[in-house]
Amino acid sequence: MSKDPRELERRTLMDTYTTFGCESGEPTFSYSLVDGVKDEYLINPIIIDARTEITTKLLSDEGYFISDVDSEGNEMEEAFGSRDFEKKFFSKKTNEIFCKTFLENAMKDPLNGEIGKTLIFCVSQRHASKITNILNVLASKLYPSVYDSDFAVQITSSIPKAQQYTSNFTNNNLNGQSKFSEYYKSSKTRICVTCSMMTTGYDCEDVINIALMKPVFSPTDFIQMKGRGTRLFDFKECWIDKEQIPKTVDSMKTSFKLFDYFKNYQYFEEEFDYDEVLKLPAE
Repeated sequence: MSKDPRELERRTLMDTYTTFGCESGEPTFSYSLVDGVKDEYLINPIIIDARTEITTKLLSDEGYFISDVDSEGNEMEEAFGSRDFEKKFFSKKTNEIFCKTFLENAMKDPLNGEIGKTLIFCVSQRHASKITNILNVLASKLYPSVYDSDFAVQITSSIPKAQQYTSNFTNNNLNGQSKFSEYYKSSKTRICVTCSMMTTGYDCEDVINIALMKPVFSPTDFIQMKGRGTRLFDFKECWIDKEQIPKTVDSMKTSFKLFDYFKNYQYFEEEFDYDEVLKLPAE
């Protein structure tokens, strides 16, 4: 039996179709992202290929090889695959490159110029914690005395009041308000770092950056993660005093950026033509 998760999920869907009388494998009705974009209900992402040297090797058939010498002087070699990232192999430098790459290329809020509201999906809660810490350290250097370690927040099942945080992020009051303008309501916290907690059933229309800092093996999860950014939005809705809205700024959300660090798009949509490939520093 195939162990390809795409094939396993296809078999599950086929069973579901059979249960509901769609033995042909064709659903009675489906409404795709393409349909939603065409009907002007949804928007497409700008896909950013953000693989590093190490993640590219992790995704290869051979995996990532490390040669070293053990405590007794014996040569040793170990291979790591994409499922091993964070579980067996952890590189602080890799995560720092992930975060710096994101901050240098993230889409900005069209009205206040801050890093746009963002969801980052990590490998594990431990990984999410480390990514959150790195982002806050970098933000303290880039924006001194602006965020006070509230720039990024970990939202996973181990965090008390995590569910309330997701609601506050949607309502633009997670850890208070942006300091940009007293007339503009946007969350002080710009980034929510999670694993899978915010994958489904979460609606935050003004999210304009999605980062997949993990290999995704479920087609359904991939579609759901991508879908968190596809909602249309007019940022003028965030202005408390409509008279203060700049007349020269285009406030409509017409796209969002999806940072793909593990070739997920290529995995699920073979030979996908990335909109932008980032040249990252070698590790």
